[in-house]
Amino acid sequence: MTKEVNKLLNIIKFTPLIIILFTSIFIMIVIYQEQENEFKKEKDFIKQQYISQEKNKIKSSINAIHDYIQQQRQRSESVLKNDLKERILNAHKIATNIYNKNKDHLSKEQIIKIIKDSLELIRFNQGRGYFSLHTMEGISILHPINKAFEGQNLLNKKDSHGNTPILNAVNIVKTKGEGFMSWYYVKPNDLKNTYKKLGIVKKFEPYNLIITTAEYVDDFENNLKNKILEHISKLKYKNDNFIFVIDYEGRILYHPSKKVLHGNIFKEEKFSHLSNYFKKFIYEDTNKKEDFTSYELKVYTKNDTKITYVKKLYEWSWLILSGFKVSDADRIIEERKLILEKKYTSYKQTIFLYIYIITLILMFISYFVAKLIKNKFLEYRSKENEQLEKELIAKNKIINLEEEFNSFFELSINLQLITSIEGKIIQINNACKTILGYKKEELINTSFINLIHKDDIKKTEIEMKKLGAGESIYYFENRYKHKNGTYINLAWSSIVNNSNNLIYATAQNITTAKAIELENKEKEKILFQQNKLAAMGEMLANIAHQWRQPLSTISTGATGVKLQNEMNILDNSSLNQTMDTINDSAQYLSQTIEDFKGFFDPRNSKETEFKISHTINKTLELTKSQFVSKEIEIVTNIEDILLISKENELIQVLVNILNNAKDALETIQNQRKIIFISTYKKNNNLIIEIKDTAKGIEDNVIDRIFEPYFSTKHKAQGTGIGLYMSQSIITSSLNGIINVKNETFTYEDVEYKGANFHIDIDSI
Repeated sequence: MTKEVNKLLNIIKFTPLIIILFTSIFIMIVIYQEQENEFKKEKDFIKQQYISQEKNKIKSSINAIHDYIQQQRQRSESVLKNDLKERILNAHKIATNIYNKNKDHLSKEQIIKIIKDSLELIRFNQGRGYFSLHTMEGISILHPINKAFEGQNLLNKKDSHGNTPILNAVNIVKTKGEGFMSWYYVKPNDLKNTYKKLGIVKKFEPYNLIITTAEYVDDFENNLKNKILEHISKLKYKNDNFIFVIDYEGRILYHPSKKVLHGNIFKEEKFSHLSNYFKKFIYEDTNKKEDFTSYELKVYTKNDTKITYVKKLYEWSWLILSGFKVSDADRIIEERKLILEKKYTSYKQTIFLYIYIITLILMFISYFVAKLIKNKFLEYRSKENEQLEKELIAKNKIINLEEEFNSFFELSINLQLITSIEGKIIQINNACKTILGYKKEELINTSFINLIHKDDIKKTEIEMKKLGAGESIYYFENRYKHKNGTYINLAWSSIVNNSNNLIYATAQNITTAKAIELENKEKEKILFQQNKLAAMGEMLANIAHQWRQPLSTISTGATGVKLQNEMNILDNSSLNQTMDTINDSAQYLSQTIEDFKGFFDPRNSKETEFKISHTINKTLELTKSQFVSKEIEIVTNIEDILLISKENELIQVLVNILNNAKDALETIQNQRKIIFISTYKKNNNLIIEIKDTAKGIEDNVIDRIFEPYFSTKHKAQGTGIGLYMSQSIITSSLNGIINVKNETFTYEDVEYKGANFHIDIDSI
């Protein structure tokens, strides 16, 4: 015993220290791995972020330059025209000044010669620009480049493209006085080839002369290109990034390095790593406007990757490029690495401190725990023996409880059973003999489905699915076959035990209760029929009253026709008129019979779609004569609502309520007798309100008026089942509710009190 205790104490003393040691090693390994993984992720993230940012920067820079060039190109023609216009105006001013100074003392020929000499000396645009003079007839007066033209008529002379520039100039000045035109002509330094010129002509009015000047379009464009390249050379970017430009022939048009400038990437060996890509991009990928490319670059002794963005300028056959070295991200990565190392060094120091403190604490605790255990060990052994005794007692109690449960299970007068989810009976009590006629041995290990009435199997299976899903069934009825062949009505309550997937159920024999329920339903049918018969009596009185007038009309008409015929004064017009009157009265009688038949026809008790306005009108047609005879007014406020319900049964309810209102109003003296009928829709339900001015129902009986055979009238006036049947019809057949209250209200500035019947029916 002592050796075992000492062994246990040593384990308690040294186990925490060993755990701390291994935990410390594990934590350090985890921290190191975490540091490496985080640095790797951070490195990859920084590199990708740097590449993405730099790509966006160089793309933005190239696109800005591309847009700038397009802007300048679009403005170039306008700039050229403005320049030419300014020069032609200067020439015109010179000619005008000469003319104004000399017109009074020199001849026309002398003045023209002075103008010619003055304009001939003027040169601009590096010698390419000059002025020429022509008469309106096309005779050349001044042509500084080709003196042979002077004195000749050049009106119909054509250029290399078939244009007649002199004729065009004459037409322009005749119509507008000045204007722009284009043609093709040689250059002063190239007399073999012709080049497109954009020129301006202006009329010199005093002598009807045409002053002309022009600029070679390609020279102007080349000048614009040089200005743009100069503009690019002045742009500065971070990280020593720069822009360079090449044309489709591979010539380097701009590069900040003078060693590279004016080189050719298609011809020089040092550009071999780029030439194939650019040839493909220019000549094969013709539809591709822009692209990113990367290539290996040797910087000093290290290889580096450079990413370059290229964009085409189709109009000038240029490629505009800029790039960056991926290694530029290394500086950022190194900075981040230092931060991470500092962070994890701090982690390590903190963890070592915690480990040291925890070790001291655990050593202190383990010492006292070992001492405590030594004192408690024997006490523990003693308690263990006591616990074993208690467990033995508890086990005996469980056995006793199990016996009590089995006794309760067997002694219950209700059917108790345990089944599987599939319906196999595992255990059943002896009540099966008294309820179903079977011994328990006959039913165990069989399926209870075999005993269920065939019409109840489907709904039983639905309940079984609910149990299978973990739901509890608190009440459910079905029929089981007795051993003698009859069927027993059972009411079930069932739960499922999720731990063993067994169903625990109890069933009560409700066969006698169901028989009583059927008997009550038969009684209810009798009451319903009594109510119908009572209504029929009311209807017969109504029909008798409604028939008096048309029968009197028919009798009077027939007697009148007979009398006129005997006196030989009957004409066709009178006969036809009388026959129409008799026919209208007969049709009215026929419709009254149809309404009466429709109300009492049992086939009309099915659900149909109808409008409530039609139902109210039909009800009033059946009952109106009794209201007229009793001087009772009917006021309606009908919202025409479509519903699906049993119209005939609703009419019966309305007739009952209206008859009660009529009977109550008959007792009222010296007051208007009014029945108000209103319908409206609320929360998708049809609301019918019927109220009267009969001073209401007494407070001590208002809560009992829906009881069977309860009536406030004399027995000779009613059976007391009308309102009871109305409530039964509303709740059972029409899926609604009915209630009544006394209400005080004002109508046409007069205050009344009466009963208000409120009916709420589902209108869908």
